[in-house]
Amino acid sequence: MFDNSSRIKINHLKFLRVISASSQTNYTWQTNHKQMCFSWVDRYYNDKFISYNLLKPIKPDSYGSISGVYEQSDGLLPVNGTHNVHGFTRFRYELHRRNVSLQIGSLTNISHQFVCLSIPVKDGDILQFQVEAIDIMENVINEKTVFYIDKSPPSIYDIGITRQGHSFLFVHSTTDLAKMVIQFKILDIHSGIRTVIWKLKTANNNLEFGHGSLGITKSLNRSDCQNIKTCYCSAVGACELSNYTLLLNSLIANNTNLADHNREYIFEVTATNHAYLGSSESITILVDNSPPTSGVVMEGLPNGLDIDYTSISDVTVNWHGFIDHESGIRFYLVGVARICLTVDDIERKNESMFDFKETVDSSLVIHLLQAGKYFVTVVAYNNAMEPSKPACSDGVTLDKTPPYISNVNLSRAQIASSIGCINGTAWIIREKMTRVQLSSEACSKACRENSDRNLNFLNLLPKEVVTYDQSISNFLCKRLPKYNNETVIYLSSDELYLTWDINDDLSQIDEAYMGFGSIVGSQNLPDIIGYKKLEHNNQFRERHLALSSGMEFYIFLKVINKASLTASISIGPILIDETPPQCPAEIEAFIDKENVTVQWENNTFLDLDQKEPIGSVYFRIEKYTTNDN
Repeated sequence: MFDNSSRIKINHLKFLRVISASSQTNYTWQTNHKQMCFSWVDRYYNDKFISYNLLKPIKPDSYGSISGVYEQSDGLLPVNGTHNVHGFTRFRYELHRRNVSLQIGSLTNISHQFVCLSIPVKDGDILQFQVEAIDIMENVINEKTVFYIDKSPPSIYDIGITRQGHSFLFVHSTTDLAKMVIQFKILDIHSGIRTVIWKLKTANNNLEFGHGSLGITKSLNRSDCQNIKTCYCSAVGACELSNYTLLLNSLIANNTNLADHNREYIFEVTATNHAYLGSSESITILVDNSPPTSGVVMEGLPNGLDIDYTSISDVTVNWHGFIDHESGIRFYLVGVARICLTVDDIERKNESMFDFKETVDSSLVIHLLQAGKYFVTVVAYNNAMEPSKPACSDGVTLDKTPPYISNVNLSRAQIASSIGCINGTAWIIREKMTRVQLSSEACSKACRENSDRNLNFLNLLPKEVVTYDQSISNFLCKRLPKYNNETVIYLSSDELYLTWDINDDLSQIDEAYMGFGSIVGSQNLPDIIGYKKLEHNNQFRERHLALSSGMEFYIFLKVINKASLTASISIGPILIDETPPQCPAEIEAFIDKENVTVQWENNTFLDLDQKEPIGSVYFRIEKYTTNDN
């Protein structure tokens, strides 16, 4: 057979198709991971052989005289015909994935003109199928088709109402549905989004309020998309934005924007990708146009007592009574300031606030930076983002300074005069347990040479406004002994009447306690009489306390303020002396001209109870005689 004029052609009414792909996508997207089947039935033909096929079997002669060696029964052109399809005797195929060959083969039965291949694939794969048709003259025609794999529908998530910067709300704050702003995210990383439609209807009877579609925002190129968090690029197709915002203004035109309070509505969104796979998601929206009921705010632990004072910067506050029957409480805004705050103050984070927190709990720990009084304001927001009226606490005072005890006065107490130093300043401690400031060079020198002793006790004594000139001050600082911790305070009876002043700038005084000990080291745990709560916070009067005459003891005073800060002092040693000194019956006196001399032996005047010498001896001339009578 000689042929130099036939041509291979394509029948454009027939197609090379991926018949396993979806017909909706024009056989471009295969929506399963099963076999991939390809068909090209009657698409290719030889223009000579399609109408006059010389490769068909040759009929035998009608007389049967030609047989045997005269018949060609095998080889290229046997008399029983050459198997072909429109002149094509072979079909070869090849499957590629991103320019990588997956499978190459030839059809065993060319009359079928299709092939099915089992190759593992995954969503987002881009495949290319190529077929070659070869005729009896070894003329070749080849053709390619590209198709894609995607069996997963679009992802729809984060649907909710957006209000005041908060997303994922499921409650609308007004009966006007046109004021709703609904946001959601849709993406399909394999084939991209083709359509987005929405619908709003009632929850109980499916009465439709509105419907519509949204456009897909495409990105110009992949480099632009990389700079946008809400942009993604699908495996096939352009890059696009994943965030969608729906304004329901169209409800006004349809006169379907008015809803009922405490009624539920369903918002549904449906997305379809380019593989024509669709998915739908919906949320139920409750209309709640009533704000939450306000509650009560307290400082202190939940179910505990309300505290008004504290010495610790971290304070627990709690609240209760905030209620929203329709949509519930979404969260609380808590502001801490020197004053009670308004809703506007809290929402705008007013600069007067020392602390600001958002929480879903009904208690939290606030941190107070500086001493003073603070108020805690709580605003509850329901799930429609409607605020309650602000609730303010009665305030808590941060006090880190313990009380200050001063002007201690022990009635009828006596002490030996001495010089004490406080921060380099000399003071004379007078017999009645008061102090007077001294100012002279000798006093300054005495304070430089002697370190402060029992500074706390000296500060407790009341001040007297008495002025000594420098000469007297010098004389006193040189002659009087220095005060020390062993200096005894004397009482003439066992009746104790002690008064004192308490200064506390921030807190109130809560309780005062008094105890008695034999040594100053027993202040924490008095060994004579343990601490007992006083009826009055600034005085104590009692007698017959089992403090015998001649026994030394210490008075311990402890004062606690409302912030639980403690100030404690010790007074002593104290000795009760109820017996007078012993004096001789007579003392001789001698007159020398105009002077009277009185003399006595040592230990003439005695006081057995006191360690100190006799404080003062006073004289009065009652009777005298002379040589001349």
